[in-house]
Amino acid sequence: MKGFYNMQNFYDIEKLPIFRDDVRNYTSTSYCRKGTNKDYGNCLYKDEKGKYVIFDDMGYGMITKMFFPDINENAVLEFYFDDEENPKICETIKSIFSGQCSFFDRRFLHISNDFKKMRKSGYTCYQPLTYNSRLVIKMVTDDDFFYYHIDYLKTNHSIKEDNLNNVPAFRSETPFEVKSKFKEKSQNIKVRSGKSEELIAVSGKNSVIKNLRIRIPELQILKFPALFGKVLNTCAVKKSYIILSNLYLSISFSGKENINVPLANFFGFSTFGKDRRAPEYCTKSIFFGADEDGFLYFKMPMPFSGSCKVRLINDSPFDLMNVDTEICYDSNVDNYQEMMPFYAAEINSIGDIRNNSDMRLIDLKGTGKYIGAVLDMDSKVPVTKGEYLEGDEHIHFDGSYSPQINGTGTEDYFCGAYYWQSGTQTTPYFGCIY
Repeated sequence: MKGFYNMQNFYDIEKLPIFRDDVRNYTSTSYCRKGTNKDYGNCLYKDEKGKYVIFDDMGYGMITKMFFPDINENAVLEFYFDDEENPKICETIKSIFSGQCSFFDRRFLHISNDFKKMRKSGYTCYQPLTYNSRLVIKMVTDDDFFYYHIDYLKTNHSIKEDNLNNVPAFRSETPFEVKSKFKEKSQNIKVRSGKSEELIAVSGKNSVIKNLRIRIPELQILKFPALFGKVLNTCAVKKSYIILSNLYLSISFSGKENINVPLANFFGFSTFGKDRRAPEYCTKSIFFGADEDGFLYFKMPMPFSGSCKVRLINDSPFDLMNVDTEICYDSNVDNYQEMMPFYAAEINSIGDIRNNSDMRLIDLKGTGKYIGAVLDMDSKVPVTKGEYLEGDEHIHFDGSYSPQINGTGTEDYFCGAYYWQSGTQTTPYFGCIY
């Protein structure tokens, strides 16, 4: 054994930039092995008793998420840790996700809607499950109509199980707050149409931007946390969409611009509403979104060594006369050498995609760590008919011909079952706001 990893290295937001070159992410899903759209009822194999084996991995690893877009609530899950003959956990889906199973903490469980009212709603569990030699998960059910996604990581080290109190969970709707000591720069600026304004320029050898907040009074949409699809043909809403889509955030590290994206995409908002509808919810995740005071916030740590410059570029036709900005940073980070050197974001406008064609979201080379995505999609086909969300995500790492991650549908990737029929929502980790 070469040592161990603390579980907090994978869940502590302060340590998200840390890159481990001997850690890889994978998924086990019910995707159709024949390449068709029959993504249900598939498993790795059946054991001698006819039980569905949905997960089987050997070595050091940790399950980071389990998601069941559709499954019979009376189906039984059996968890066999480290070659045990009898399962350590043997519970029904209903028992696990209703909080009756003592092994699973209610804070890490989420149901998109009440399963008593809507069976096909989606069950999400973010409780970490670690193993040091093998983990097998079996399903016992008479109904072969089930979907599943199990995300896990592999390491060359054993993983130390820490106290779960510091792991971000579904227990609170309030955004993550930076607890470390930091410096702060606050200002009120004007950003005229066609111009750019510098928010901060800071230098340091071992530094990190920890908290970025921007409030723009002209974004009237942020004053409505829940509009429930109400049609708002007002000048204020039209203006908000134009500003969100044409106001750019630029972040440069050591003179190189790594981020230049519309404000809407950076903070997790949809830009497809235009002048017809407003988002039904404001994004409010742990990492980015909008708070109750109308501030757009971004709390993903952005380490740098040298210099960092943050600018707002106003390509909208409106002058922004009263923009509040707050940026928190540390100029002497103890564990900087463990961190990735730079944070980056990329905008990819794909345009029209024909039926049965692949849509490439991103193609990166070099050493890095993929954090997540914000996706805007639209179609002439109503979402209730669903077909345009049937695309399975394929994620390839390091030149692999076969995808290490192979999903069962676009909405499943964002933990929304059956085309988000349970409605719009925002959670600490995922959501659909429009």
